[in-house]
Amino acid sequence: MESKEMCTKANIGYDCLLFDLDDTLYPLSSGITAECCKNILEYMLEKLEVEESNLLELCTVLYKHYRTIMAGLKAIGYNFNYDDFHSSAHGRLPYETSKPDLVISQLLLSLPVRKVIFTNGDQAHAAKVLKKLYLEDCFDTIICFETLNPPSSSSREDNSANIFDIIGYLLKPDPNVDLSKTSILCKPSIEAIEHALRIANIDPQRTVVDLLVPYQRGGKIGLFDGAGVGKIGFIMELIINNIGKVDIVMDSVMAGVLNRKAAALEAAAAKEMEALVFCAGF
Repeated sequence: MESKEMCTKANIGYDCLLFDLDDTLYPLSSGITAECCKNILEYMLEKLEVEESNLLELCTVLYKHYRTIMAGLKAIGYNFNYDDFHSSAHGRLPYETSKPDLVISQLLLSLPVRKVIFTNGDQAHAAKVLKKLYLEDCFDTIICFETLNPPSSSSREDNSANIFDIIGYLLKPDPNVDLSKTSILCKPSIEAIEHALRIANIDPQRTVVDLLVPYQRGGKIGLFDGAGVGKIGFIMELIINNIGKVDIVMDSVMAGVLNRKAAALEAAAAKEMEALVFCAGF
């Protein structure tokens, strides 16, 4: 039975749940995000030959203006292969620290709606995470990096002379020079979100959005309400008000899932590493 028909019978106003992946379906304490950030820093040092003295400042600036390090690197002129970047970032992650949660699995399978993952990570990373969590059968669609971006034909080469000095530009802005736009599509950009919704055939008016911190911090995105006020439905509302079949234990589990992004930001801020929490390109 189609999800819309199931939702009509269950008197549910939504027919799709849109989930983030990293630090949402597994906790920040797994260490996966921190390790991914370290891998990206190593990639920038070793393969892109970024000066170590500028590394953290560059990451902070690129994240602030482009929301992911990968997108920012591309925007300022670095030429690299996408698969090579993802392989370096995700190839040595401690996936074994993520433990399956059968309660969440059963809960997701019980919800009579379409479930979709939307991640900036690559397909291989998403598949490994879901398999490790025993959630590979819980989602109908995975929107990942390859969904939004064509294959890269670039190979790593010495192009340091063509790199835009974004740090210098921000210290002394030139009114005649504009920051370059990135050719990489990734959330939380409006273009990436709209493209993902079209590809996956998602009706934003009938979609419940998981607690996606980049969206929330970016303000009202106006995609989930016809009036453009950024209506975001929460999964707990769907469970409690529309289904009413989930006990207190499951409520608590899902509440924990929804709070993981907020906890990640708090932990990062305490360590003055907020910019690096999302530098992994998730």
